[in-house]
This record gives sequence, C-alpha cells and structure tokens, in this order.
Amino acid sequence: MSEIHDCVAAFVDGEPIDPEQLDRALADAEGRAYLIDLLVLRGLYGRRAPLTTIPDVPEPPARPARLRWVPAAAAVVVLSVLGGYVAGRQSGERPPAPDVGPLRTQTEITITAPAPTQVIRLEPGVDWRERGGGG
Repeated sequence: MSEIHDCVAAFVDGEPIDPEQLDRALADAEGRAYLIDLLVLRGLYGRRAPLTTIPDVPEPPARPARLRWVPAAAAVVVLSVLGGYVAGRQSGERPPAPDVGPLRTQTEITITAPAPTQVIRLEPGVDWRERGGGG
C-alpha cells in the first residue's frame, strides 16, 4: 500500500508521476480516500501545490479619451499663472490711480470725548525725569 500512498502524495505535491501508476492508485478505494485526506489536510494548513507558471497580471485599464486632456489643461493653467506673475513682477510700473474727482462729504459728524471721571496730573521732575539719548 505504500506505493499507492507515495504516488498519490507525489501527485498532490505537484511532482511528476507516471499516469498509469496514478490510475492504478486511484482505482483502489484506499487510494481515493488517501487523496481526499491529503487534499483536506493541505487545505487546512493552507499548503498548496507549487506554482509552475507565473499568473498573468492584467494591464491597467487605459484612461478614457475624455480624460486625456485634463493633465494638458492643468499644465496650461499653471504656465499661464506663472507667466502672469513673472510679467507683473518685471513691469515694476504701477498704473496711475483713476481720477475720481474731489471727495465730497454729505454730512459732518462731530464726535466729542466723554467727560473724565478722574484727572491725573503729572509734573516733570516730580513724577518723571526726562533723559536724552534713549537711556
């Protein structure tokens, strides 16, 4: 029976085997039961047969034609803003202010300060001394 077990185990591990030997091993009920046991055990432990080929990686989808102009439009906006900034910095002259004519006041408002509640009198030489030179 070890020949049946070896053949089925080699098949599950992805090793090369003789197809006729596998046919004889799976013809026996014990060989089929062993195959099921191995597949269940490999599934429980997450062990898979080794990959013999690299799976195809799909290419990223192409951008729709309506979105291809977005980077170009962004570049045009950036260049326009930078060009305007540079041109403004180099001109240096400011346009004259528009003449709006004499300013007219419609009403004159006089604002008076409220009467003080307390008056503090300070006398030079008594309350402070002046010094020249900021020192």
